[in-house]
Amino acid sequence: MVVNVNYTNGVTWQPGHLFDLLKEILRMRNWNFPRMLEADTIRGDQIREINKLIKGIKVMAPHLEGRSGKRRRPLVISGLHSKSAQTYRFDCNLGHVSVAQYFQMQYNRTLHHPTLCLISIRSNDEILFPIETLMVLPGQLVSKSVKLLPSQVSEVQRVAQDMKPSPRLKSITESLRSNQVLAYENAPVLVSSNFRIDLRPMISKARLLPPPDVLYRGNARPTIARGAWNMMRLKVWQSPQPVEKWAICVISPRCDRSTAGNFGRTLVGICAEMGIPLNPNFQVFEGQHPMDALAHCAPANFVLCILNGQETSHKEAIKKWGDIEHGIPTQ
Repeated sequence: MVVNVNYTNGVTWQPGHLFDLLKEILRMRNWNFPRMLEADTIRGDQIREINKLIKGIKVMAPHLEGRSGKRRRPLVISGLHSKSAQTYRFDCNLGHVSVAQYFQMQYNRTLHHPTLCLISIRSNDEILFPIETLMVLPGQLVSKSVKLLPSQVSEVQRVAQDMKPSPRLKSITESLRSNQVLAYENAPVLVSSNFRIDLRPMISKARLLPPPDVLYRGNARPTIARGAWNMMRLKVWQSPQPVEKWAICVISPRCDRSTAGNFGRTLVGICAEMGIPLNPNFQVFEGQHPMDALAHCAPANFVLCILNGQETSHKEAIKKWGDIEHGIPTQ
């Protein structure tokens, strides 16, 4: 029997004050904080958007922790409530009071942000807390339903790529020997069955396959080394149909029309060297959103889009427009 052990990468919520986590979430998305969370101005669609991000996060309320030091069960966030600590009122042993008044009278605590939306906790009854009174518990993976920002995706990829094979193998082997969770040889079922596990990694023999023999115009062959193909001064075997109508869509504040035009002319020259006829008379369109620029492109043989980093949402919109709605290749 062989056990496959490997590392996987994940993203966890930052533990600490929920107020600080929400501040960071909104800041990274260029949303106005804390103004966007003000109960008197927040819109229903904004509440739904934020709820997609925070729903399911486990928190604790320090003011409810027992004096004996015994911890309560974690509270699970259901989402934002449309009312604030100032406007939401309820009946209790202190009378008909607002949430802000309750905290002042019960805990002698003045809320610093009483106008922000309350946090709704998953329960059969309506349980609400001010944002500033909750703490995010450590070790919580970000749900797959939460779309990471391009900068966050890049950071995860960088961390995953930075670990080379040798240090990775060493780290896994040491974890198997010292980590209680991965100590398979100590599992009660295996011990009682007199099983033993060899913690030395298996060696699997492999071989490097030769690259395919691909010919280009004039029986020329590319130089291939370590998986990289050097295509300099090579032309395709047979010239494809000319790309008569194509355009560049700029959806990035870091690229202006002049820069995009220079890039397009350079691309035309490179394609010509490879025997790919690309019409030098192309157009450049700009827009803050893909649809603003793409609306001017159809019909076309090809559309090249310049994005602001790895904008996942923009990529989806562009591919839908090109592949599904118009049948136009996009890149």
